[in-house]
Amino acid sequence: MQHAIDCTKCRDEEATRKDLDNYSQALEQLERTGSEFHGDSIVALKSEISKLENWLESDALKSGNYPIGIDRLMTELIEWRSVVYAIDETDFNDGLFNKSAFFAQWAVGAVYAINAIIGKMVNQNSQDNSLRKLWNKVYIFIKRDGFADKSEINALTTNFNGERFKNDGSKVILYRNTSIAHNEKNTQPKWSDVDEDLRILTRAWALITSWCSYGLFNSLRCNEVAFMGLEKHFTPEQMNQLYLKRLEYLGRIRAWGMHPIGHNLNPDDIKPLDLNKTYSLFGGNGPTITTHLV
Repeated sequence: MQHAIDCTKCRDEEATRKDLDNYSQALEQLERTGSEFHGDSIVALKSEISKLENWLESDALKSGNYPIGIDRLMTELIEWRSVVYAIDETDFNDGLFNKSAFFAQWAVGAVYAINAIIGKMVNQNSQDNSLRKLWNKVYIFIKRDGFADKSEINALTTNFNGERFKNDGSKVILYRNTSIAHNEKNTQPKWSDVDEDLRILTRAWALITSWCSYGLFNSLRCNEVAFMGLEKHFTPEQMNQLYLKRLEYLGRIRAWGMHPIGHNLNPDDIKPLDLNKTYSLFGGNGPTITTHLV
């Protein structure tokens, strides 16, 4: 049994209470089936519950002296990108997002958020709570346990620790460093540049969550919540188009998480998520999403 990486001290109060409730329910279900079958899992869950209870009472939580967890940042990154993709891929949004100052500012904010989160995930500062730092802690165990081919693990490790996520290797990082963090240039990347970087991050994250014991209790927002507030501006048919395009992008995320980074994806690999289903995004321990139309 693999033990999940301890990221207890990366949760806010709401997330801590939610995870505590989920762990407690999981523990109750295991205890009902008999401790003789799930002894190790029960011990591990009790340990996680104890950590969460202690975290709720800690001064660090109360004062905000903690980083945001990797799972939360990755799910937010996917949330932002999937909604932007849906808006860009439909043909009835130009007026709203160009003429309305509020929605135009939202679009700029989305660009900043997506590029900034990718920057956080690959930062090479040893003090940062980055996906790169987490990967470097666990990839040797993922390799040992055969969760991915050794050549792919080596490639991911090289991507994180080499030049791939520096200014010369990533247009996203160049933009983050020279336009968001500083005011040197205005070389905004294309969305295809963002997706190239996001594919690498998604695959590494998927391998980590698959390797961990518990995976994620986090779920992606359903379509209704993701697009809440737009119903006043678009018809039900247009809202459904947005929903379907978001599911199309999430199908891409699912394919990235489930296939090696060197695999040339074909149309059979990248399928939109079906409607009226609850998915585990990576087919195992990844975040879940429930899909349906208006």
